[in-house]
Amino acid sequence: MSTAAEIVARVRRERGLSMSLLAEMAGVSRSTVSRIESGKFEPTFALLRRVVEAGGFDIDAEPEDDGARG
Repeated sequence: MSTAAEIVARVRRERGLSMSLLAEMAGVSRSTVSRIESGKFEPTFALLRRVVEAGGFDIDAEPEDDGARG
């Protein structure tokens, strides 16, 4: 299972939402939520953020410092 799948499944579980309700709140189809959760579709970061925020959570993303910058 992908990280996106785990995140969306956790959002739904934590909030007690059906796929249909989360999809409606995020403005996407139920099949999109289902495909993300099943790992059949890897959403863009923007789409993942939209679904997660619709469920009432935030995503904070910071680039990793790999020491390559000079």
